Amino acid sequence: MATKRTASRSLKKKSSSKKKSVRGKIRIAKKTEKPAVAEVKKLPFSERKIKAKSYTAVREIIIFAVIFVISMVLYSVSSEEFYSNLFWIISFLSGFALLAFLIAWLVLAILRYFGK
Repeated sequence: MATKRTASRSLKKKSSSKKKSVRGKIRIAKKTEKPAVAEVKKLPFSERKIKAKSYTAVREIIIFAVIFVISMVLYSVSSEEFYSNLFWIISFLSGFALLAFLIAWLVLAILRYFGK
């Protein structure tokens, strides 16, 4: 039985020495080294193009907002079912277009902000 105990102790010692060797292989960064800074890539759009596209988006937002408001007013005022359904469809489609241009304008605004 004495040999079994010594054998199990030697196995425990070997396994702990393996852990130490694995820990010794891990490279720990020195505190004096500066961390690597990721370089920011330049955006493919120039500032002038972004401004032109944002002005176009704002113009379209205004146009579709006016169409949306007019069609909603005419939808609530009209008494005939055909016109009521027509103005509802127009307001629905112009509302989606308004949201799409609003999202596009927000993306362009973010590009302008982070492009500087």
